[in-house]
Amino acid sequence: MSDLASKHLQSTNGIGAVTGNGDAGDASGKANVAATNGVSTAGNSTASNIACNGDAGNGADRAFSNSTPPLQMPKPSRPVPTKLREIESPEEAAEPAQQPSEERMQKASAAFERFKDLQVDPRAVVAARQIITTCTVRRPKNNEFVRVNVDVEPLTGFILEDKDEDAFYIVTKEGLQHLYASPPLKTLVLTVNQNGAYFLWPVPTDDRNTWNDSARKACQIAKTQWVKLVGDRAASTYNTFIAEGELPPPRWPDKSYWELVDLAFPNSKVVNDADHDVVLKARTGQSRK
Repeated sequence: MSDLASKHLQSTNGIGAVTGNGDAGDASGKANVAATNGVSTAGNSTASNIACNGDAGNGADRAFSNSTPPLQMPKPSRPVPTKLREIESPEEAAEPAQQPSEERMQKASAAFERFKDLQVDPRAVVAARQIITTCTVRRPKNNEFVRVNVDVEPLTGFILEDKDEDAFYIVTKEGLQHLYASPPLKTLVLTVNQNGAYFLWPVPTDDRNTWNDSARKACQIAKTQWVKLVGDRAASTYNTFIAEGELPPPRWPDKSYWELVDLAFPNSKVVNDADHDVVLKARTGQSRK
């Protein structure tokens, strides 16, 4: 092989390695090896074969590039505005402030003079002391612990209960003759619960039924301990519970026992003649209300 053919072979091998692709490159390499070994082939024909192989590789590259479609950007779903509207600032959009008229100024001044004395400062702290003006007569509730007072001998009298009005009345000896039946005797015991709420508890004096008996026993325990009474209708009795936790000492009202009795039974709650509403209701079943 001539020197010219060898140089031409080296140059075409380089081109085939760079530009050749896939099977075309491999075929070009095999042809080149056969040419260099001198297998019954002329130098000129070998060179032309190598050139043809190189052109085949270039053609494959061009065909691949032509088969790939160009990338396209997606079109926007909405038209993009090309011009933005200028937004006015609040200062520019607001109307110029109008000065109040002289008549409006006079009306405002008159309204201020009228209400200025009613102005109250919420930060001002006013001391207050509770004044006892009423006293309730009731039984202990099933959700409270109670204590009873033992400093004064309580009042025992004829206590009439109106369950429809949830009220208690005291009946004098003169009023008894106007009633068909004498109301039971009960003792008005000063009682206070764990929150300091005070009331007069009408405790029965007889043991004619289990309700009365259990109430009297609970009252005796409440003289020294905090107790709770829960009614049991099935057994017709009060179940008594003693507080196991530590409760504060009882807080008695700032009134004497007899002052509280006087508040609990005003004239409307004292039955002393036939003209009382309780007597009228007991005889006719109707009241003046």
